[in-house]
Amino acid sequence: MARIMILVVAYNAEATLASVLARIPAAVLAKVEEIVVFDDASQDRTYQVGERYREGGTRRAISCASSATRST
Repeated sequence: MARIMILVVAYNAEATLASVLARIPAAVLAKVEEIVVFDDASQDRTYQVGERYREGGTRRAISCASSATRST
C-alpha cells in the first residue's frame, strides 16, 4: 500500500486550522500515515493549534513545523 501524507501549509490560521483538520474524511484518514502542519511564520497562535491537535491523540501521526524561530 502506498504511503499517504497530508501537508497543510498555514499562515495566520489560528481561527480555522482545527476545523480544517477535523474535516478530513474518515475514509481518507484511514489511508493517511502522517499529517504535517507547516506554520509559515504566522503572527497568531497557528503553531499552538497544530500542537494541540497533535497532542489530542489523533489516530494519525501529526508533525508541526514552523519557518519562524520559536522562543521558550
